[in-house]
Formats: sequence, structure tokens, C-alpha cells
Amino acid sequence: MGEPPSERHTRVAVIGGGEACRDLLGMIRADTAGRLALMVVGVADPDARAPGMRLARVMGVPLLTADYRAFFAREDIDLVVDLSGDPAVRGEVARSLPPRVHFVDHVATRFFADILALADERARIERERDLAVQSAQLTETRQLLRGILENSRDLIFLADTAGQILSLNSGGARLLGLARREAVGRSIINYTRDPDAFADLLEEVLRESYAERYEVSFVRRDGETAWFNVSLTTIAGADGLPTEIIGIGRDITARLRLQEDLIRADRLAAIGKMAAGVAHEINNPLAVIETIGGLIREKIDETGEALPADTRTELENAIERLLFQTRRATTITHSLLGFARRSDASVQAVRLPELIEESLAFLAPESRSLAVTVRRAWTPDLPTVMTDPALLQQVFVNLLKNALEAIEGKGGGGVIEIAAAQDGEAITVTIRDNGIGIPPQARDKIFDLFYTNKPSGKGTGLGLSIVHDILRKLGGRIAVASEEGQWTTFTVTVPRRPPA
Repeated sequence: MGEPPSERHTRVAVIGGGEACRDLLGMIRADTAGRLALMVVGVADPDARAPGMRLARVMGVPLLTADYRAFFAREDIDLVVDLSGDPAVRGEVARSLPPRVHFVDHVATRFFADILALADERARIERERDLAVQSAQLTETRQLLRGILENSRDLIFLADTAGQILSLNSGGARLLGLARREAVGRSIINYTRDPDAFADLLEEVLRESYAERYEVSFVRRDGETAWFNVSLTTIAGADGLPTEIIGIGRDITARLRLQEDLIRADRLAAIGKMAAGVAHEINNPLAVIETIGGLIREKIDETGEALPADTRTELENAIERLLFQTRRATTITHSLLGFARRSDASVQAVRLPELIEESLAFLAPESRSLAVTVRRAWTPDLPTVMTDPALLQQVFVNLLKNALEAIEGKGGGGVIEIAAAQDGEAITVTIRDNGIGIPPQARDKIFDLFYTNKPSGKGTGLGLSIVHDILRKLGGRIAVASEEGQWTTFTVTVPRRPPA
């Protein structure tokens, strides 16, 4: 490299010998003042004639290799820069490098290069005598960097060392459902689902200059969780101490949800088969018990006069309780069989407002007894959807019944608000109640089979699992938001055309 190693230099190995590598090596080579304090000790690329590899030979880089894995066990490397752009390479390097070696990928590298370019441009402009030229060039440079940030679909923020947001790009604001002006000045920790874990991440980046977490949960304004792959890097001041933190978050929410849906589908398929077998086995003895209970009740009716009055009353009450519990057990087994069934949907054109009205009529006696007010808000000329009306009505009946039970838990007299609107090629229905709400620890579990937070004897843990399973079959989806003791909103999205 033309100069002996220095303790203050960071020894860098680069993966990918393309044009990006050539540009990075050129920038380091031009840094004759040592401002970057970087020394390239290795470059890896299968193509020995790649532009970055050629420049590395000219610069006298000591380690040139076709396989980046040669960097993993080296003791003379402090930082690995991945310019390959290959997610598989990035993942392997992140897993295989020892903890003492820092790692940045091509996204962060481009971002840092733009920041350094901006600093160089600003310094050059300030040396210009013509103030008008200085101002024009500085504005152009700022607009270029701003364009890079604004056009990014990732979450990119600049924060001070305490985590207080100094700037946030529009892509990040859109992903979190925020206005940028309201985020500036607040701590980035306030928008995370686990503030303590993110505080630990900030401590790590201040200690190590770089920190990364593959799955960090943020809270959107609507209460939904968004998951990001987060990388943090510090910007050092003249004294070498960190002054600011750059954060880059790649939205992985859709990927994680798909992964969870696949896991859930496999789990539900296995449980469904087991549930069907158990339900069939239980139904037979239940039928026998119910038959015997009925015979005993008939015998008491026929010959009960010979029994003492208190004995007859006690037996009658006992038989009624036995038959009630038998019918309840039978209802549960029927629900299990319905959950396990995978019959084909009967697709036809359905008007959702009419289907919801039918569901409300089914629950009208219970609604009247609780003095519940139902408010409706349908978008005019709402198009029909091609779906199975029987399955979809089961979804709405379950959700409306849950809403009534939540209001009953607060003593009745509440409000259920139902709205339906077109959302692209789908119809979105929201059902909101001002009942007892859902505890935070239960919101991620309420669609799990057999999970219920209702009092003993009130719920089986099947309703919302069946709802989730039906909507998945119909190509739709469901989401929940709630504030304990205040309200709950279920959002059902139904496609206008059935899935293939």
C-alpha cells in the first residue's frame, strides 16, 4: 500500500471487485491526508480482471483472492465491506465473521460515500472565491443527497447519541405512518415495540461504532407492528468520539408475515387432523350420555312423585346441568369438525352490506338485551365480491358476537361501529366496539387455536382461529388493534375476486 501499517488505521477487506470497489479504493487512495484512516488489506472477487481487482494490484493490496471466505479467519482485518449486493453473501458474512470484525453492506457503503462526498464538496465550495458559484454547487449537492434519501423505500434516520431523531426520510415516515415533523425531536426508542432492547442496540453502536439487528419491531401510528432489519453506524467528531448515529432499516414485515402464515398453516393442518379424530371419538360417548340423561329425565317425570320433593328437585337440577354440559361439549366438537374441514368454497357474487345486515339480524336478540347501538357506514355503490357467503357470514357473526361480549363485559349499553369501503381490488370492513378491549400480551395470540382471554366457560378459543382460517382460504386477511379497557377494532379485507 506504500506506507507501513498504523495503529490508527482501520484495516479493510472488500468483497466484490467491481466498479463500486474501484471507486472505494480510489477514494481511499486519494485520501493522502489520512482523513479516512482506512487501509485496504484484501479484495475478493472470482474475476481477477474486475476493475477493483486491477486497481488493488496497482495499489499493492497484499491479499487478493477469489473466495471471500478467506477473510473469516484473518487476524489482520478490522472491517469487511460487502459490495457484492448478494443477500446470500451478506447473510453468510454477517454470520461467519468473528465479533471483533465490523461489517457494512453495499447500502450503508453508498450512504456513507454520499456523506463523505457531500463533506468534500462543501469543503471545496467554501474555498471558492465566487460566493454565487459556492451557493449553487452546495445546493445541487444537497439536492442530490436529499434525492437519494427521499427516493429510498427504507427507513433512514439521523439521530444524536441519545437516540433523538434529527432527521427522517419520507420513506421511513411512510413506513411508520408518521409525519416527519412530528418525529423530529423525539427519541427513535419511542417508536419501537421493545424500548429496552433498542436502548441496548444504541449502547452497542456507541461502543462498537456499528450494530445490527435482523428483526426489530416498530409501532406504527395505527398500532400495527412493522418489522425492520436495522443497521446503525456512528459519525465521529474531530476528537474521534461519536456525535451522531445513522440508522438504516429494511422493511421485512411482509416476509415475516408470510413466514408466520406458512408456519401457522402447517400447524393448523396438523391440529385440524387431530381435532377431527378427537371430535369423532368424543361425539359417540357424548351421544350415549345425552341419551341416558334424557331417559333419566323421562323416568323422573313418570315416577318422580314417589320421591321426596327435595330429592326430586335435586335430581332434576342435576340432569339439566348434565344435559347442558353435554350439549356444550357437543357444540365444541362440532366447532372442531368445522375447523378441520377443508371443503371447497361455494363462490358467488356477494354484497357485503347485505351479508353484514343478515349477521346483525341473527344477533339482534342479544344486541337488544345489552342495549347496544349499531352504527353503519357503507361507501356508496360498493361493488360486489366473489366469495363464499356462508363462510364469510361465519366470520362476521364471530366478530360481532365477540364485540357484544366485550360490551357485555363493561355492563352493556355500548356502541358497535361497522364500516365498509373499497380498497383497490378488495373491500375492507372494520368492526369497532367500545368494550373491554384486549390486553397487550394477548393481541399476538388471539388467532391461535384454543387461546382465549375470556372467563372460564365463556370461550373455547376456536372462534378467531376459525375466522383466521376462513379468511386465509378466501384469500383475505384480518388485523386487530385495541386499547385495553377502551376499544377494539377488527379489520377484515376481502378480495373482490377469489384466489386461484
